[in-house]
Amino acid sequence: MKVLLLQDVAQLGQKGDIKEVKDGYGRNFLLARGLAKLLTPDVLQEAEALRKQRESAHILEASAFETALKNLKDKNIVIEAKANEQGGLFRAVSAKQILASLKKSGIEKIKEEDLLIKEPIKKIGIHEIEAKRGEISGKIKIAVKTKEDKTEKMKKEDKN
Repeated sequence: MKVLLLQDVAQLGQKGDIKEVKDGYGRNFLLARGLAKLLTPDVLQEAEALRKQRESAHILEASAFETALKNLKDKNIVIEAKANEQGGLFRAVSAKQILASLKKSGIEKIKEEDLLIKEPIKKIGIHEIEAKRGEISGKIKIAVKTKEDKTEKMKKEDKN
C-alpha cells in the first residue's frame, strides 16, 4: 500500500514523503492515527504541492542562515560570565547563552542545533565556534569577559 505521510514518522519518513508500507501497518497504525493518507491521484497532487512548498521554505531558510553568518564575520559576540582570578569560568558557556547574545546582536536565524561547540568554553578570552546547517557553515567569534559582582565593585571602590 502506498501512503502520503502527513507528519514525520520515526524510522519511516518525513512529512510529505510517499512510502510503500505493509497493508496492516498502513491501515491499523498510519491511517488510524491520521499520520498518513492512502495515495490516490488527488493526494499525489497534494504531495507534489507540499514537496514544492517544503523545498522553497528550505531554500529561504538556508539563504537567511547564510546571511546571518555573513553578518557575524564583522562582529564579536560578547558574553559576560563569572570567573576566578586565573581567568577560569565557574560554569562553561552554553549554547543557550551564545544564542541569547546572538539575539541581542539582532541575529535570530541561527538555532541551537546549528552551533557546534567542539570543547566547552571554560576560560576568558576569544573563542571560535562553528555554526553549520546542511552544507552551509561558518565561524563565530565569541569574546568571553568577566562579569563583576556588585560586592566586588564595592570592595574595589573601598580600597581606592
